Amino acid sequence: MQPSKYEGFGLAIAEAMSCGAPIIASDVGEVKNVLGDAGVLINGYKPEEIAIAIESFINDKQLQTDLGIKARERILQKFSYDIRKRDVEKVINQLLFSG
Repeated sequence: MQPSKYEGFGLAIAEAMSCGAPIIASDVGEVKNVLGDAGVLINGYKPEEIAIAIESFINDKQLQTDLGIKARERILQKFSYDIRKRDVEKVINQLLFSG
């Protein structure tokens, strides 16, 4: 659960996802791109929406399990060390050789 008004990349969310935690997070910054469809996005300004999301997890253990598995798979597929390394190398090469 990470309700935020402002968020950059969402590193704490990515770390929790890598551990297989089901995520409820505010739709701010890059959170949507990190989370994808592997969690629940909420409006961080509305307590009612936060409560509904939490209640859905409390009442549906299978949802928690499924989203936790999906979250871990997403991190491994999109944000693994090798993928991040490749992306950084690509940016560096573009900067060095764009000429």
